[in-house]
Amino acid sequence: DMECNERIILTNVYFHDNKSEFAGRVKAMKTINIIVEYLESFPKSKIVLHGHTDIFGNGFRNLELSRKRVALVKRTIAAKGINPNRIIAIHHGGEQPLLQYKNGGEMNRRVEAQVLCAGSKMNVDATTSLNNK
Repeated sequence: DMECNERIILTNVYFHDNKSEFAGRVKAMKTINIIVEYLESFPKSKIVLHGHTDIFGNGFRNLELSRKRVALVKRTIAAKGINPNRIIAIHHGGEQPLLQYKNGGEMNRRVEAQVLCAGSKMNVDATTSLNNK
């Protein structure tokens, strides 16, 4: 379920360590197809994708890696016919680990989606919804 301005983790859209390739492309595509269907059903909505890495490693490298990961998801959605202008991609590196993985863990290598519904103001504050996870 997707609600306006709430972030959700794209289940099964995970990445190999230090790579911007899907760890399980078939499963990732099933989840991405759900996002595509949503955007097709609500043609005035936009989506913000938030890319993340684990906390380990060089901060600049992690920021670049999260940029590549979120760009891959954006390109994949756009390749399915969604106008790329409806997809905003933001990358955070390792700065926003999930609370249960604050000391590190592969689940931090993720992409989250935040729907911006028609008429809603863009609020992509870096702390939105993550403090509760």
